[in-house]
Amino acid sequence: MTQMEKNPLISVIVVTYNSSKYVQETLESAKAQTYSNIELIITDDCSKDNTVEICERWLEKNKTRFINTHLIIAKKNTGIPGNCNRGLNASKGELLKFIAGDDVILPEFIEQSLKEFQTDNNIAVTFTNAKIIDEKSNIIRNLSTKKYKSGYIFKEIFFVDFWPAAPSFMFKREPVLEVGGFDETIGVEDYMLILKLAQKYKIQHVNEFLTLYRMHSSNISKNRNFLYDSHLETINHFKHYKGYKKRVKQLKTNLIYGYAKTNKKEAIKLILKNLNTLSFEIIWLKILFHLFLPRKLVQYR
Repeated sequence: MTQMEKNPLISVIVVTYNSSKYVQETLESAKAQTYSNIELIITDDCSKDNTVEICERWLEKNKTRFINTHLIIAKKNTGIPGNCNRGLNASKGELLKFIAGDDVILPEFIEQSLKEFQTDNNIAVTFTNAKIIDEKSNIIRNLSTKKYKSGYIFKEIFFVDFWPAAPSFMFKREPVLEVGGFDETIGVEDYMLILKLAQKYKIQHVNEFLTLYRMHSSNISKNRNFLYDSHLETINHFKHYKGYKKRVKQLKTNLIYGYAKTNKKEAIKLILKNLNTLSFEIIWLKILFHLFLPRKLVQYR
């Protein structure tokens, strides 16, 4: 892999869909970066609100801040992976920063992430620490960094020993194109892409809080069955990996744990359906706790 330039072009790709409440804050965070050599691409997945109008007005006022700006408007909704690929195909940067139109990057995000890429040509992905924010941009909590690792960490990513906040990632363009970009057949786009990259390249942790990840009522990450199905579709591409069967059991167990906290009837149904294939590990103590203790006591604790 070729040596990275000292001052490479960075593509910030803002991925929007009905993002009118938050997209201006996202765009302002791109504008506020301490790094200057940035192109800004906004790719909208056929929003039904006034996201596009907000972006058009903002770009008109702020386009001189960037080397280049581009607004892509899809004629029909294709989902997040397809929307990411439109941004990827329109971009020219050596490094790629994808961000949803409701998240935020702090001013030194690009500058600090770039430093890591410039230390080692085998790094394909970096990720920073992140804080969770609510609908009013109040910080709720810091995401734990205790299990974060760097290097050739395919196993850790495959088993999700840890998982950084999605908006904390930054990618090197060449490896992303090498693995074919985002798989549009799978709903959760980042897990598949990072697994593909981790098979060959290093993943690097940037140990600073530089990302704000927004949690709100319409977050796709709250759809438990959607996540389960998408992760299962993803790991089915790695059936050759020796940990595949263990990961399938882990997925099922985590799904049951999620339901044990919110829907006991569904949790018990899943247990009975998958009794012969489940992996009984420490997490089952938590499952049993939520299944058999009264709801009020669980909430109190």
